[in-house]
Amino acid sequence: QEEVKKDRQREDVVIEVAARLESKKKEKKDQERRLRKELQEIATKQQFQMNSLEALEGHKNADQIAGLNREVRRRQTKTLQEQRAIDHVQARERAQRKKNAERDHKEYAEMQEFVDRRTERAREVNRAFKNDLADSIRHARDLQRSHENRQIELGGHSANAYMKKISSLPALPSDDFTCKFSSSLLS
Repeated sequence: QEEVKKDRQREDVVIEVAARLESKKKEKKDQERRLRKELQEIATKQQFQMNSLEALEGHKNADQIAGLNREVRRRQTKTLQEQRAIDHVQARERAQRKKNAERDHKEYAEMQEFVDRRTERAREVNRAFKNDLADSIRHARDLQRSHENRQIELGGHSANAYMKKISSLPALPSDDFTCKFSSSLLS
């Protein structure tokens, strides 16, 4: 059950990472499209300005356009460098998450193996204990039986203290008084 939860969490993390990557790629494409469009607009402006201005103004505008182009290239370079850094960080994070997931899975498997070994040892100890207990009970029963047999041999069926005392007394003459007295003792 724990493994199913971990697998589900792993799948959720993978899906989430894939969704984030997809959104980053889309943002990157959108940004590149915007930059291309910006370049086209600048190029269009340059072309339009060159056609409509005089030669002197054309040189002036050419310098401005060259500056704008440099600025656009600088911005694009900066944006691409930032994107590469973000991609690099994301790749490291993915690798770390994968490593963590593998480590967690390995630790879980080791824990399961440890618990299985420990459970098996406990079962073996329990079996040994039950066998010892059964042997002890059997031995106690045998001892009790031998003790009872010895008592029966020594004193007959009734081997209690009263009967021992009565049987150890010297035999009395059998007259009526004695019989009555001993019968009253017995009842």
